Amino acid sequence: MARGFLRIGIDGRAIYKKIDGIGRYSLNLIRSLASIDHTNQYVIFKNQEVTERLAPVENFREVAVRFRHLSLGSVAYLPLLMKGLDLDVFHAPFFICPAWGINNVIITVHDLMALTFPGFFGGRSNIQEKAAKLYHRMFVPLSIRKAKKIIAVSETTKEALIDHLHVRSEKISVIYEGVDACFKKAYTEKALEAFRVRKGLPHKYLLYVGNMKPYKNVGLIVSALAVLKKKGRLKHKLVMAGRKDRFFPVVYRNVQKNELSDDVIFLDYVGDDELPLLFKNAGTFLFPSASEGFGLPPLEAMSLGVPTIVSNTSSLPEVVGDGGVLVDPKDPGGLAAAIWKVSEDLAFRRRLADKGIKRSRAFSWETTARETLKLYSEMGAKRQVRNNPPLPYR
Repeated sequence: MARGFLRIGIDGRAIYKKIDGIGRYSLNLIRSLASIDHTNQYVIFKNQEVTERLAPVENFREVAVRFRHLSLGSVAYLPLLMKGLDLDVFHAPFFICPAWGINNVIITVHDLMALTFPGFFGGRSNIQEKAAKLYHRMFVPLSIRKAKKIIAVSETTKEALIDHLHVRSEKISVIYEGVDACFKKAYTEKALEAFRVRKGLPHKYLLYVGNMKPYKNVGLIVSALAVLKKKGRLKHKLVMAGRKDRFFPVVYRNVQKNELSDDVIFLDYVGDDELPLLFKNAGTFLFPSASEGFGLPPLEAMSLGVPTIVSNTSSLPEVVGDGGVLVDPKDPGGLAAAIWKVSEDLAFRRRLADKGIKRSRAFSWETTARETLKLYSEMGAKRQVRNNPPLPYR
């Protein structure tokens, strides 16, 4: 007998007004599912501070939750909100899921840096750092064991799951992330110039977008700029955009130490309405991370035709392919040489921009949603036929 529909729960609490990587993944997945699936019923658990609807369609219901996604409430109390919802599948778009109350769980693992990267929880008090480490070391392996299926956002993340946590290969599905439509639009010179003037930015700057955590390796960018300046080859200012998190003071002091204060512009968080303009105005995008589970910003830059330099480690070669320049994340001189070549060799810049655009077209959120929906259907296939009515729209 054919199934009427599945009832699917998705934890959307990583979506905040100021969105980061996991929140961006969650939001794009939810909105893409809403555009392609009008049959199944969805329950989205979201932060109570997010008042606007994430997916204003009739088969999506949204439930406001008062506790954050990385909290004891996620493990212990979220199941209480699920009681009576009769979910067939529950998807946690990050690696912490409820400890009880539902068995058909899918989790998305973006990376394992919380367990493997030294200093990941630094910049806090000693007690806070120990508490954060304990939370992740306890509940990440527990959630991974509980999940029936795991979505890894890259082959690199899949390998990390197998190597570090001994997860069976057949339990893991690799589903890549996508590129927002706003990064594929054409922007007029008038719009680009207006943005530069509004933000007080120079023409064709170097750009980094992201947080300041140690694994992002922004110290390498600062060191590379120092190399270029010493050789008289620093022709463009660097713009660093992102929230001034607990690691920002370390980066700021490093800039001052290298006498680069006049060469670096720090922007706070830039919203999605302006982020493509920030990318498009850049001459070169820099993303030399020491480790990445996927790495969306390089794809976003490439999709806009911005020449992109990334490190040659973890998932970045897998994602960027031949659409960017790969450098050693421990070699400031190598990054400096790459910046100089991209800046000075116009033919190389054009070839790199074209390759980046072509490579970025291989990634779409619709594909992410379709592959994820297929996994939901496989997970829910053994459930009994549903006879009860759909959840009310609200």
